[in-house]
Amino acid sequence: MSVTTEDFYEALLNKPRRRVSLRRDDEDFVVVFEPDNVIALRNRDAAALRRMCSFLRWEIISDASRSANVENNSGV
Repeated sequence: MSVTTEDFYEALLNKPRRRVSLRRDDEDFVVVFEPDNVIALRNRDAAALRRMCSFLRWEIISDASRSANVENNSGV
């Protein structure tokens, strides 16, 4: 079975590099590597972290920040 360079790069670009979760940590949101539970990124804006994960081609497997945003906005 022969794999061309084009097929190799296409498979590489379509596959996420990392599996991460997005959650709240006090006042900030954090991106955590799974399953190692190591914090990779921290920011007050969850949307910015989602964009960064998309840019880095990281797959967000758990996004607990969405429920945190709903809870915060319902009290306003």
